[in-house]
Amino acid sequence: MIHIISDCHLGNTENEAHLIKALMKIGDDCKFLFVMGDIYTSPSIKKYNNFKNILNEYIPNAKVYAIAGNHDDINLMRKSFSGSNILIKEKVSIDGMTYLFIDSSHKPINRLMMLGSGRVSNKDLSKIKKESRKKEVTILIHHPILKVSNSKWFNEIGIENVDDVINKLNKNCVNIICGHGHDFNHNKHSTFQQTMAPSTAYGFDLTLDEFMRTNRTGALILEYKNQKSTFQYVKTY
Repeated sequence: MIHIISDCHLGNTENEAHLIKALMKIGDDCKFLFVMGDIYTSPSIKKYNNFKNILNEYIPNAKVYAIAGNHDDINLMRKSFSGSNILIKEKVSIDGMTYLFIDSSHKPINRLMMLGSGRVSNKDLSKIKKESRKKEVTILIHHPILKVSNSKWFNEIGIENVDDVINKLNKNCVNIICGHGHDFNHNKHSTFQQTMAPSTAYGFDLTLDEFMRTNRTGALILEYKNQKSTFQYVKTY
């Protein structure tokens, strides 16, 4: 069993309280935790150290794997989390499934892209192709790869080179897990499924063209058994 949180947006007491509520629901018997990015809106070493301390207090026995979101600073994350139980890895194998950590926090080349957009490096594009050549993989990435909404504002803050990412996917890329959308969303492609983790801080109403927050917060539980992944939405509101 793997727990998943995303878009904590720490930096104020309210969002920190929401994170703690999610961690208390997860429980201190959590073995694995995936953090899907946007830990802080304005990150610093001191702030990432605070995040580390919160996890150590509420899920001390968990092995944590983190990726960066568009608000994060991957270099500060590496410095802060070095030597701790929060790991930044290229990939990990758990219970027979290979999980690939793909960084979409790179700034777009096109400066006209909206703030909040991202880009996947050529290195990570090659990693997807290489790792999925002979075995099934699950891709973890902050921004969604498949379209999750017709909302104009949200679709403008996606992955700049999303078509390049899609072109690297094949039948062995069975799952995509993402964040960014601040809402639980699950949709299926002909060969794979994409599951978007909710935010622990606040939700987005992705049915609207205008930006609007909601109180829909939570986490995910992922179970991989008999070569099949299932997801459970854990509501915290």
